Amino acid sequence: MSIKNKYSKILIVTMILCQLIFASYDMRIHKTDDSVARIEVSDIVDMTFQDGTSGKEIVIKRTSASDYVCATTDIDSITFQETGTVTDLDKNTYKTIKIGDQWWMAENLKVTQYNDKTAIPNITDNDTWEGLSSGAYCAYEDNGSNVATYGYLYNWYAVETGELAPTGWHVPTDEEWKELEMALGMSQSEADNSGERGTNEGSKLAGRADLWYDGDLENDSEFGSSGFSGLPAGYRDGSGAFYLITAVAYFWSASEEFLTDYAWYRGLYCSNSDVYRSNYNSKQYGFSVRCVRD
Repeated sequence: MSIKNKYSKILIVTMILCQLIFASYDMRIHKTDDSVARIEVSDIVDMTFQDGTSGKEIVIKRTSASDYVCATTDIDSITFQETGTVTDLDKNTYKTIKIGDQWWMAENLKVTQYNDKTAIPNITDNDTWEGLSSGAYCAYEDNGSNVATYGYLYNWYAVETGELAPTGWHVPTDEEWKELEMALGMSQSEADNSGERGTNEGSKLAGRADLWYDGDLENDSEFGSSGFSGLPAGYRDGSGAFYLITAVAYFWSASEEFLTDYAWYRGLYCSNSDVYRSNYNSKQYGFSVRCVRD
């Protein structure tokens, strides 16, 4: 839903209160300079209007951050995006976000067991990792302090089991990734291409600018606007070496390539604002995983 700033400010307040009462939502303030501010409705304590240097300003008081202040003349529209949570077998709870008609996890997976309660092997030895043809996971550089923020890296064999996601969720197929990208503005022909595709969809999928190495994604006005909050967790290659945390984010799909050593994946980069689609890395690579609801 959207409320244009030319309409009554009272209507804006009423809509926010309705969202607070009936569901969990993020409020997105779309500004005339094309930037987007995201505020969790549950974090809002109060909202008022005051006289500022350039006219009326909206003041949003929050519990977890400083007040958000914006001139009403700088607001193009206000929309609300539904959010939720899902919990895995390890009792990790992830924020979820509705984008288009899909529900996505808004954090990287960090579960250590399949949903049938079988433990996933945690492989730290490079030679062992290189020789795998079965499911495994690891922390970046085997450093557990990276997990809370970036989640674990999984090889595709763990994805292939179909048991990696929480009950009622699954690892998205290549086609489901395309649906997400098109919901954010990518055309069908762009989505069907390989390599770097789209315009600013990568920026919309990225999140937590403070975690990304300084690059174009941080400067894009649509950075993080989708709520997907893709994090640059880096990756582990087929030989077991780790690369590029804070600079790249790679996510597996559940779709195998016709060449059985490969599978489709997506990439976000600090150096550009599009989305990379490829099937050129082997199933032994360790990538991040996001899940989509059944």
